Amino acid sequence: ADGATGRRIPAAWVVVGRPDVDLPSLLRAYFGGQLTDAQLDARVVGIARTDASGRYVLQGVPAGRYPGAALAEGYRLGTFTLTVTDDDPPRVSLNDIQILRSGP
Repeated sequence: ADGATGRRIPAAWVVVGRPDVDLPSLLRAYFGGQLTDAQLDARVVGIARTDASGRYVLQGVPAGRYPGAALAEGYRLGTFTLTVTDDDPPRVSLNDIQILRSGP
């Protein structure tokens, strides 16, 4: 969500990394052309794009605690932690992801 208005952001990317990944550094390397799509895919457990209403679904994320990042055009990278339990059904712990607009 937009950190200033609380509105959901359409067409934002939500990326969840493997537990041992420094996700901001990984994404900088990827967008800087230092990693291929395959190299990025090997280091993440899920990537989703928000729909027109700013909602997204990540499927197949196993139980664990993961670093996450949200990014959208005109916004700064926002980070979060995603926790998925091994309960049946699994419970997910995730606060609203707030990202701020890039400065002028």
